[in-house]
Amino acid sequence: MRVDSVSENEGTVTLASTTYRVQGDSRVLSVVTSGASYSPGTPVGQAIENVFGNVQVLFGAIVLLAGFATIGGTTAAFAQAVHARGRTIGIHRATGATDRQVLWMLVRDAVVIALPSTLVGVLIAYVALRVLEFSGLLVVFGIRLSIPAVPWLVAMVIVGGLLLSMTSVVAGALGFLRAPPTRLLRLRE
Repeated sequence: MRVDSVSENEGTVTLASTTYRVQGDSRVLSVVTSGASYSPGTPVGQAIENVFGNVQVLFGAIVLLAGFATIGGTTAAFAQAVHARGRTIGIHRATGATDRQVLWMLVRDAVVIALPSTLVGVLIAYVALRVLEFSGLLVVFGIRLSIPAVPWLVAMVIVGGLLLSMTSVVAGALGFLRAPPTRLLRLRE
């Protein structure tokens, strides 16, 4: 560290100079690599809480809102897709298809759409996280955040996406399964 005085007449004059050497041992590396987190009583923890409030509540609220938005958007999209096929559903029901057969047809179509979409979404999320990690944007207060690709979590996201799409189709189809086929045949596609 150096303290300089700058004036027009004398130029730059060094007033004081001190050298500091900061070093650590294996404990510093073990804390960083063990996935260190902040503690509420530490100065870093207090700084984080002053800036963001309770981080866990903040992240929980963001995840909850994103989940509700995803569920609502997916349900609305699949309900609209079922509604667009109302006449086709009426034709199947008028020609003798059971409610179970019609429902199976709709669920199968939903899986055909949702499975590739979910796989592509997971792949894009993985690539985006790797790009953020490579670019150094996942460093917070000098600690690098590591987001591992946990196989059971990835599988759970894929299964959750498929279940969400199938549930959305069933919810959208219930009104069409209760309606008489003659009314459905009058719908436009």
